[in-house]
Amino acid sequence: MFRTEIEIKPSAVHIKHQHQLLLMGSCFSDSIGKKLAEHKFHTLINPFGTLFHPVAIHSAITSSIENTIDPDLFFTRDNIWLHGAYHSQLFDVDKEKLIQTIQKQQATTHQIIRNADWLMLTYGTAFLYHIKSNAKWVANCHKMPANFFDKQLSSLTSLEKDFDLFYQHIKKLNPKIKVLLTISPVRHTRDTLELNQVSKASLRCFVHNVTQQHKDVHYFPAYEIMMDDLRDYRFYDRDLIHPNETAIDYIFEKFSQTFFSDDTQKLMNEWQTLKRELAHKAFHPSGKQHQHFLQNLSAKLQNLDSRLDVREELKQVEKQIIGPHEN
Repeated sequence: MFRTEIEIKPSAVHIKHQHQLLLMGSCFSDSIGKKLAEHKFHTLINPFGTLFHPVAIHSAITSSIENTIDPDLFFTRDNIWLHGAYHSQLFDVDKEKLIQTIQKQQATTHQIIRNADWLMLTYGTAFLYHIKSNAKWVANCHKMPANFFDKQLSSLTSLEKDFDLFYQHIKKLNPKIKVLLTISPVRHTRDTLELNQVSKASLRCFVHNVTQQHKDVHYFPAYEIMMDDLRDYRFYDRDLIHPNETAIDYIFEKFSQTFFSDDTQKLMNEWQTLKRELAHKAFHPSGKQHQHFLQNLSAKLQNLDSRLDVREELKQVEKQIIGPHEN
């Protein structure tokens, strides 16, 4: 063994295909969310774009529950409107249209939170930027001049206090919801490697504390897996900052072993086999051999339909099947 494999105890609570999941946070949420969606889990992923600081993530959800938008955080840059609490993928040349877009995302998020079984949050940094003119924080600086903001490392006390208020909000709306926290393994090198370590250490201590305080708040060590188990640049993208597909696959495998039951993993494997069959390209689509293949595939999808939502795939296969009158 030339590596240190992290041993993670299987969770006592499981994530199931019939569960609804909301994933928010850094781009690592996008990566894990994409994997879950590929395996037919019901997910909503970063409805406000990538967010990195715990306060920003909590606020986006709380604002969705309360249906509020901070009027002091609208920016104009290059003739477009942006909002400081959200990612720049939410923008418009018309301020009122941007407000409508935000409200639409809030309504969707509110509905998901009301019914969700799991809320999965990935924190990226403990550094928070404040607007100098009004001392309000922003989730995204939207490429505004650096002298427009003050940068501050959030204390453990402030992070824990913010989480407790946020936790009360979501539990009031949905008492059954469980929270799963991760820390992004993506290094914020613009902070310098030294300050990135300070930031990640602050997040790790904060997350440890809240998981000790709440029985239904769980932690998955994606950060530790990347830093200690996969400590080799072959597991990074070309920027040497983001985990590559091999790393994401490995971390997701560990995630599956931790939070999925044997039955769920068996169902995932069954779906992956069918996905490969769905990707098959026929040399002679109307030929007898391929038509027989499609009929068998249709039967398999119908058998799976009661356990996974494969209606769209079934529809596509049946479109390709030629009836007797068409021969």
